[in-house]
Amino acid sequence: SHLKLFIDLVNTKSFAVSLAVEAFEEGEITQICDKFGATVEQYAGDLPTNWLELRSATFHRARLEVESHVKYIVEQFHLDDDWNQRLERCLDEKEVNTTKANSNAVMKQWYEAANAASEHGSSCFFIGSLYELLGEYDEAYGEDFHDREHAISYAQRLQRTRLLECVRMGDLLLPLFAWLAWPLCSLYLQRRSGPGLTGLLTHTVLLGGLYVLAKLTNQ
Repeated sequence: SHLKLFIDLVNTKSFAVSLAVEAFEEGEITQICDKFGATVEQYAGDLPTNWLELRSATFHRARLEVESHVKYIVEQFHLDDDWNQRLERCLDEKEVNTTKANSNAVMKQWYEAANAASEHGSSCFFIGSLYELLGEYDEAYGEDFHDREHAISYAQRLQRTRLLECVRMGDLLLPLFAWLAWPLCSLYLQRRSGPGLTGLLTHTVLLGGLYVLAKLTNQ
């Protein structure tokens, strides 16, 4: 918008003081606001970052960086309250944009952590570790972890998918093996003969081989 003001000023046959003043004021707001945004990025570092530190330290320090220049030009050029309000709106917008960026980074990091727990965990049940991580996120990111319900829903969907993958024949039979082992053995031992014991050993070796083969093929 300030570029248009300069163009209008150049195209005006008679020098318009009001246009020059307006162009100067807009230019100063843009310069100060851009410096404030760059300073926020510098102090915040890589996102996501702690939400309290972002608000109480990063934004505060960045405002202090531009405060002296603002005070100087206000006094030097007698800028009014309207100019200060426009500048404040621009600074507030920079803070809002940074907060949104931090929130997006928090959710991206959460998705990556949830996917890693689902894909690389050794247990079929991993959601407990994600609930622990949820508490850490609440403490570290606070208001910037605004889509908490969606994060929980995402973790639950991953858990359901993982459970479906884990429900295989071996997973169903192994918990029942201790209950089934003795009745099966007693059927063989009731014969009290060589063929009965031989059959028990043969079937035991066969089942053991099938189990090992299933583990090797990840079934």
